[in-house]
Amino acid sequence: MGNKILIKIKILLLFVVYLCADTNSTDAIFDKISASRNGLSPMQLQNIKNPFLNTSNQQETIQIIKNENTQSHKLQAIISNKVKINNVWYGLNDEIDIGKIVKISFSNVIIHNEKTGKVQILNMARNIANVETK
Repeated sequence: MGNKILIKIKILLLFVVYLCADTNSTDAIFDKISASRNGLSPMQLQNIKNPFLNTSNQQETIQIIKNENTQSHKLQAIISNKVKINNVWYGLNDEIDIGKIVKISFSNVIIHNEKTGKVQILNMARNIANVETK
């Protein structure tokens, strides 16, 4: 049993010596990492165009207007994908007099009127936000 432990210790020692002997390749990797890297100059950075901006002519600007006192449509309930507005139940994509219901979440409903470009957000707190797209 003593021989088996001695053999295991010798194998472990040989493995450690082998790992330490292979420092040339790791030194070469660290030399590449430590070399100075040059990026763009400040002038070149200023001239780069932002890839996230929409530069087409169809870019929409959004203006949000809060109208707390002029709400004619009252959101009374939301259950799953159904909403109760002014005592009438509607579903997703249903048309009502102010537009089409395009999104129903747990606390609000988004209604879009394609003719006027107006988006209305009805929420359970009885506040309304009108969003006009131009």
